[in-house]
Amino acid sequence: MIPTTQYQKFTQNSSTKFSWTQFFHLLKFETKSIIKNPTFIIIAILGLMNMSASLTSFTGRYGGSQYPVTYDVIDAIRGSFYLFLIGIITFYTGVLVWKERDAKVNEIQDATPVQSLNLFLPKLLAMIIALACVLSTTILVGVIAQTF
Repeated sequence: MIPTTQYQKFTQNSSTKFSWTQFFHLLKFETKSIIKNPTFIIIAILGLMNMSASLTSFTGRYGGSQYPVTYDVIDAIRGSFYLFLIGIITFYTGVLVWKERDAKVNEIQDATPVQSLNLFLPKLLAMIIALACVLSTTILVGVIAQTF
């Protein structure tokens, strides 16, 4: 008598489909890699220091002092932090795009059956989350300056 073997049922790999678990894992990974980077922290701190210096003096028309009303605080934040925000966007979009090339795994990643959307969307949203964190901090500093 010939022993029979058990065959396992083949299930199709769904790696070409959009995966929410993979998306959230990559989003968390990319966001941490931006926010915990020392360069990001230094740029954000320098921008906040520059913004704090501009928030200390509010002069009205004709050199008279005035209270820091909201539109003046927003203008001060926009004027002093805008350059740092552009620097963060420019530097970290390049870092996110070229990260795989610098590690020399870009050809391996291109050969995997993962959709490009699964690789691009987490990077885009991680950049948006990092900018939202920085802008939330500037709002908080602006509110504190207005309170004092």
